[in-house]
Amino acid sequence: MSPITIIIATYNAGKYLQNCLDSIIPQKNELAELIIIDGGSKDNTIEIIRNNQQDISYWISERDNGIYDAWNKGIIKAKGEWIMFLGADDLLLPDSLYALVKYIKQNGKGLDIISSKLDYVTENGSHIRYIGEPWNWKKFKMSKMSFAHPGLLHSSLLFVRNGLFDTTFKICGDSELFLRTQGNMTAGFIDFVTVKMQRGGMSYSAKAIVETYHIRQKNHTLSAAKNSFRFLRMLVIFYMSKIKQAI
Repeated sequence: MSPITIIIATYNAGKYLQNCLDSIIPQKNELAELIIIDGGSKDNTIEIIRNNQQDISYWISERDNGIYDAWNKGIIKAKGEWIMFLGADDLLLPDSLYALVKYIKQNGKGLDIISSKLDYVTENGSHIRYIGEPWNWKKFKMSKMSFAHPGLLHSSLLFVRNGLFDTTFKICGDSELFLRTQGNMTAGFIDFVTVKMQRGGMSYSAKAIVETYHIRQKNHTLSAAKNSFRFLRMLVIFYMSKIKQAI
């Protein structure tokens, strides 16, 4: 059994998927199994999957209820002790699986998550900044993200204890899972850049800020007053940044 399961959720991802697979397959070997959950793509995504299916442990293409529904399907099929979620436009950097498995063998016992660093890049691959630092519950419950999801490993036992992703949340369901634990997680950190992640998506948007407010409200991680203040502050900062970009 491979120590790591890599799950990729796809939908009309033909523009990026082969590059993502090319970053994984040469280093996969016995270190990881690869699962692809497709949401019923209409482009050449399925053709790419079929062309690489000798290196894919499981794949399916059917309509789903968003990325967290797709991830849940992947979790159910996963055989690895650790689970990584990559986007179709992410790139797994060379030697990342080796470094992660080495860390697991030396330090992984009893951990729920292992965070790493990632290279945050523009649409054309130019470096913006590095993201990633050790898990900090006090920061996280205030929505101060110290990592990004592609740079994380999740113990399969984390989902056994806390359940799967809540599919009612469409943008920040990964954050909801961690808030659901109420900070009862043990975490490790590897000071190694494992993933190149492209800028974009809905994770930094007004909709994400609204959803995060409801997630904190659901899990009672902040008082109602602090939650409302945090919500308004984040909205102001978001729209101010939009105004600056437009000027």
